Amino acid sequence: MLDHLYVKRIVRPIEELGIRPPGGDIREWNELDKRCLGYIYDYIDVGVIYHVESSSTAYGCWTKLQGLYERKTAGHKVVLVRQLGKLRYVDGESYQIEHIFNQLTAMEVDFNDEIQALRILGSLPDLWETLSESLSVFALDGTISKDGVEHHPQ
Repeated sequence: MLDHLYVKRIVRPIEELGIRPPGGDIREWNELDKRCLGYIYDYIDVGVIYHVESSSTAYGCWTKLQGLYERKTAGHKVVLVRQLGKLRYVDGESYQIEHIFNQLTAMEVDFNDEIQALRILGSLPDLWETLSESLSVFALDGTISKDGVEHHPQ
């Protein structure tokens, strides 16, 4: 998410910890903060909005999201796994799947390499079934690796 804010050039309210730099125009700062906050809202799951809706600044929303996603509760793990189950592969957007795996791994969820590979393959649309089948054929011992899925020649 932070990468998206950098690309959109609206990350400053988070980088500056919500504090307007000295000498900066108040209206410009408030506008940038609202654009950043709106962009964050566009990308968070509907089920998470009620946790952050009281935030009036991008930085306040960001810190609440950090607290929410850094928790290692079973409930949060379930939310992430549900999000994972809803994802479908879209060319150029595999980072969403990877991001959720990274969050779950940070929470010490034990995902072995094969489970991750199978999840990625399971998220592919039906027209990619040939790829899934060919990767299965090349799995010598019947084990598909995440690295093999991500770096398989097209």
